[in-house]
Amino acid sequence: MANITLKMNDILKVITDLSHSQGFYGRLLESINDLRDNDPDAYGELCENLEAQEFRTPLDVVLFFEQ
Repeated sequence: MANITLKMNDILKVITDLSHSQGFYGRLLESINDLRDNDPDAYGELCENLEAQEFRTPLDVVLFFEQ
């Protein structure tokens, strides 16, 4: 089995899907989008840091943000 890790687009999809039913993820998505629009350098760092977590499943993303 390949060691496939989620990229930022995948991570954003998880957050977006959860944002429809969970207020925390809605606020998180809004903050990420604001960062992307207003501070591209900081957004790039965020992308690098999240991808460096090497999430393999959506559950990994949830556990990261909810610990």
